[in-house]
Amino acid sequence: MAIVKKSESDKHKKADLEKMSLQELMNILYKIEPSIKENFEKFSNAGVKAACTRLRKDLQYSKTLSTIIRKKVQDQKLKLDKNSKSKSKKK
Repeated sequence: MAIVKKSESDKHKKADLEKMSLQELMNILYKIEPSIKENFEKFSNAGVKAACTRLRKDLQYSKTLSTIIRKKVQDQKLKLDKNSKSKSKKK
């Protein structure tokens, strides 16, 4: 029986990701980067089909993470804009 290596992407569902802080999300994104690189190398150089599947899965997870991070960054920016406008009106 083969041991299946679970990647970082298997640990979090989208609803859980949306509750995490921006820093936690970025740390997860940084952790899956080496896996993406490794699986790309295995697929492109050695033609390992299973690596292609893992690569696509990690890329999809990266896309989901990126979308959530992008939304959180935009929300944070809007809060900063709102705060800076209210401060300038007080002067």
